Order: sequence, then structure tokens, then C-alpha cells
Amino acid sequence: MKKLVGYAAVFWDGSPGSEYRLGPDAVERIMPSAFDSSLNGPDDIAAAWNHNMDFLLGSRSAGTLKLSKDAKGLRYEIDFDETDPHHQSVMAKVKRGDVPGSSFSFAIVRENVRRDKGIFIRELFDVRLYELGPVWRPAYSGTSANARSDAKYGSVRWGMENPAECIEFDQRQARLKEIESQQVRDRLWELTRQ
Repeated sequence: MKKLVGYAAVFWDGSPGSEYRLGPDAVERIMPSAFDSSLNGPDDIAAAWNHNMDFLLGSRSAGTLKLSKDAKGLRYEIDFDETDPHHQSVMAKVKRGDVPGSSFSFAIVRENVRRDKGIFIRELFDVRLYELGPVWRPAYSGTSANARSDAKYGSVRWGMENPAECIEFDQRQARLKEIESQQVRDRLWELTRQ
């Protein structure tokens, strides 16, 4: 059976691809405990293309989305439906290599914000996971999106293992347009003062 597989989130391991730059002096890091309550809880979680729920790819409640955690991060498998035009479209993009990674939507349950060498560091220890899936511009470049049709995960690699520096630069620029860096600094400063 064909599947869309990938890592929607990667845990902080010291590499640049395992943190998300919120601004010039602020980063976000996901801790290994971040998804435990969501993985073990009753909430439904959806898979969608590019965070668009009009392009639903699977759900945990229907059994078409399977989630797991390993040392690298949060892994997903979406059962491929060849009769669904959205699945066909996303699979084609992944196979061509147009889709290098994945992302997730969440609400923070527990975090720690600290300052180290002039950088604000936001560590996510527990989040409520809502949705995940393949995206064109992942916030965390260490994520992945792949297609496979056999039993061995990752045997056919269609996405990029390590996106080029220019792609990482584009990702940072796109995210900075979404989030005003001054607002991020102000909010992180507030959190460190509490």
C-alpha cells in the first residue's frame, strides 16, 4: 500500500535544522516530551496539505493517519487514496521533490523561555497537536516528506534530506513576514520576566 510518510517535527539535537528561527535573536526548539500527551490522548488529529483543511489527507480517528515518536521526532504515515484528487496532487509534488518537508499546528501547553548569549530560546515541552502534514516551506528544515510503497520506511526518498542554504534562507524570510520579530522579542521578554 502506498503511503505519504515523514517527520512533521524534529526534536532539538544541536543542528540548525532542529530549531526554528523566530527572529534574528530568537529560536524555538522542540523537546522530546512535546507530543507525549497528544500521542497518548483521545483528541483527533488531522493530516492536511500545507495546513489547509480543505485538503484533508487523513485523520487519526478514521485510521488513515498513524503517528509515532522516535529519537528524531514526530513521525507520520498517511494511507494513500488513489481515488482522491488531493492525494494524487500531493503525491505527485512529493515524488517530484517539490515538497521538501512537513509541519504541524499546535497550542502550547508547557514551555520554557530563557536567554542564552543574547538569544531568546523557547523550548516546547508539551503541546496540543491539531494537524500536520507535508508543506512546501517547512519551518524546521530537518523535517521530511516522502512517498513509499514497500515495508521499509525511507527506502524510496523523494524529498530532500538536507535542504540547501538558499531554501533555508527562503523559509526564514517567509516566516519573518508572518511574525513581526519585535512582537516575538517582546513576548519572549515578557515570558522570561514572569
